[in-house]
Amino acid sequence: HVICADYAGDGATGFDRRVAGARVGYGHTMQQDACKRRFEAMVLDKLKTMVQQEYKPLPEPEGRKAEQLPHLLAVEDRSRMLFGRESLLDEMESFCTLENPRGLLAVHGKPGCGKSALMATFIRQLVDKHQQVVYHVVGSSPTSVNLRFMLLRLCSELARLLPAGEHFSEALTTAELSSHWARLARQVFEHSGALVIIVIDAVNQLRRVGDAWSLRWIPKRMPRGVKVVVSMLEHERNCLQSLRRRLSRLNRQELIVPHLDQEHCRQLVKSCLAVYHKELCEDPENAVLGDQMGILLDMEQSGS
Repeated sequence: HVICADYAGDGATGFDRRVAGARVGYGHTMQQDACKRRFEAMVLDKLKTMVQQEYKPLPEPEGRKAEQLPHLLAVEDRSRMLFGRESLLDEMESFCTLENPRGLLAVHGKPGCGKSALMATFIRQLVDKHQQVVYHVVGSSPTSVNLRFMLLRLCSELARLLPAGEHFSEALTTAELSSHWARLARQVFEHSGALVIIVIDAVNQLRRVGDAWSLRWIPKRMPRGVKVVVSMLEHERNCLQSLRRRLSRLNRQELIVPHLDQEHCRQLVKSCLAVYHKELCEDPENAVLGDQMGILLDMEQSGS
């Protein structure tokens, strides 16, 4: 209505507009083409103006904030909806204690079982409790899938937890970074006396460069006071198998994420649709729609 009102007052002639009937008449072919282009340009310009007024551009983050932002947004987005995972979260929390001798927790499961949502919720809980946590979400940005960039970022975040003046050289090789981040984590624990927790989601999505998939960048034994939680698919790129070969049972712990049961799937679907003010019919007696929810949940792989 705003666009048509502006167009009606622009002084154009030779038009017979009937907006209600969606009919516009033109007297001459050349005039038709010129006015059509004019109208399209005006519509586009008006829409741009309205969008700019509604969504004002945010300032571009710089430096460390620019590196953190994709991971922060990924955690915020994926932790919004989690159902039926209370026992898994409790097990992850109990792992992160000084009394537990194992240093690494491998969270794994089939595609779509909710590993990323579980990891994001766990990260959010650690942050809310003001724990010393450094996290990395592989796939949250183009650079996040690069092993060297990830190790540099881990070292940078850990160095910030140390007293002022502590720093590390970015000229270190990837092999040197693979052991250096663990040393920095140990120093953070020795300095603060508080547990250091490192969480990495979706290590199987790292780009295949060097030891990314062999997981040799993970120490065979974690320093005291350092806990590492990583997630991965069960059978993709042999990441889980490589981890099992590299770390003994004395140094690692595994947590399997099963598919959701039907009731928790129902809650998840309802919550997702409610965001858009939508819902599925659950009445099997409805002659028109039927039990849409039941049909969806009975489908193969509905647990994911």
